[in-house]
Amino acid sequence: MMSIIFLILIICWIFMPVGIYFNDYVFCCLSGMFMMALGVYMIANGLDGINNLATFVLSVIQIGLGGYVFIRKTLEQYEGID
Repeated sequence: MMSIIFLILIICWIFMPVGIYFNDYVFCCLSGMFMMALGVYMIANGLDGINNLATFVLSVIQIGLGGYVFIRKTLEQYEGID
């Protein structure tokens, strides 16, 4: 059975490309924040009892990608770049 963490993870991975494609600040920032938070959660607890190198690497990738998109879209919004 799929846990709520998998559901949030899938939603974040869907909203990020949609936000980038439509240049939507809100979708990108929310998905970036959720990806960073889920990455930290996955480092601490793993995914459904699985806590190994694969979940650690996936978590670090999520934190990096979420942080990059969040910072980039925030700076674009601040500077008025479209």
